[in-house]
Parts: sequence; structure tokens; C-alpha cells
Amino acid sequence: MENTTMTENNHNTGDNAWMMTSTALVLLMTPALAFFYGGLVDRKNVLNQLFLS
Repeated sequence: MENTTMTENNHNTGDNAWMMTSTALVLLMTPALAFFYGGLVDRKNVLNQLFLS
């Protein structure tokens, strides 16, 4: 096992770009999923379903 220090910078720009891209996709997916679930319930229960998802 290698002895590594906390000051090493082992960040890869491709990894960082992928993490930021996937974070943005999840942030866009969350309200879209709430609207999808809201469309599956009756009109009077839409607001409750949006807050639950």
C-alpha cells in the first residue's frame, strides 16, 4: 500500500466535468419527476404529490 499524503492533488478534469454534468442532470430530473407523478393523480391531489416527490 502506498503512503499518500493529504496534500497530493489527484483530481482529474474529466472526473470533475462528469460530476458537474451528472449533478446538473439530477437537478433537472427532480422537478420533472415531480410533474410526472403529479400527472398521475387526481387534480385535487397534485400539490400534495409534488411536495412528496
